[in-house]
This record gives sequence, C-alpha cells and structure tokens, in this order.
Amino acid sequence: MNIMQWPNHLPRKEIVLPRLLNEPTTGAATPSLWAMLDEQEIRQREHQTIFQHFLFAPQPHPVVLWVNGLFKEGMPIRWLRTYLDLKQPGDHEIFQCLLSEPTYRLIFFGLRSGECVHTVHQRIDFRQRELMKVWKRYALQSQGNAISLSKHALNLQFEQLKPGIVQEMKTQKKLPTLYPPETFQPAYS
Repeated sequence: MNIMQWPNHLPRKEIVLPRLLNEPTTGAATPSLWAMLDEQEIRQREHQTIFQHFLFAPQPHPVVLWVNGLFKEGMPIRWLRTYLDLKQPGDHEIFQCLLSEPTYRLIFFGLRSGECVHTVHQRIDFRQRELMKVWKRYALQSQGNAISLSKHALNLQFEQLKPGIVQEMKTQKKLPTLYPPETFQPAYS
C-alpha cells in the first residue's frame, strides 16, 4: 500500500487510526498509527518529543487505549488517542504486531492535501510490551460485549493518569513509568 496518500474511503478530518502496513521488502505486517492533522501543525511539531502509553480494560470488553502525546516546548500537548478492540480481528492483529515488533510508525497526513507529511518510528518500552502480553491473556478469557463501558473506563483511567504523564513529559522528557497492576483494572467497580 502506498502510504503517501490518505485513502479515499477514510474520512478526511482530524482523526487517529491504527493501521497495519506491509513492508515492501519483506511483506511483513508493521503496526502504525495514522494521524490526520493540519499541515502547519505537523510541520511545527516535526522535532517534538513523542510519548506513548497503553492502557487496558479487560472487562466488560477487552479494549486497549493507545495514546501518543506530542510534546514540544511552547506548544500545547497534542494527544493522539485510539482504541484497539481485542475482539475485532483487525484490531487484534494490530495488537499482535505491537507485541512482536518493538517499534511502530507514527504517520502524519495533511488535512487539506491528504498527503503524508511526516513519519516517525517509535519504540515501545520493553516493560510496556511485557504488560501487554499479560493483557493478551486476559483478552483471550474475556467474553465481553459492552465496548462502550470499557472505553469509558479507559477514558477515566487516562484522565486520572494524565497530570502525572504531563508533569513527567515537561520535567523528565522521557516515557513515564506508570505501569502499576491497577493500570489494567477497570476504573469502575
């Protein structure tokens, strides 16, 4: 697939989508996160620090919240958030690739042009990937079918963690280490 152009069948608006790419040389599937933003914002953020974080809700439906925070001094943090529904084959395949690949691509498309403006390779922290393997086991056992409740729980979790993530981004400029076991427990009980 040519990633230089936004596909016509996808909406052209500020949006974040998880996608699999086929590597041209090997044909292997590579995880990626596509973001459509204003071209000027993409160019202003080209030399930014990117932080990623994954959160998991095993019940009532196994869902992963995949967050990338774009941080550049003097600009507000831009949060790129998407969900992986681990009961959907396409999202499950992306999650599998994230487990097997230590990196993914973050691909920025211009809102007006629909063209690829910037691409970044991101490395997933080893501890995060190990935790994601535990999540996979939970997901396989889940019989859930209430995805909106899980998404709501993940949003609550993220909002609770966000102040700590923002502080870490501004002071340490490194990936926050917010991976306690309660990170993958539902926010509602």
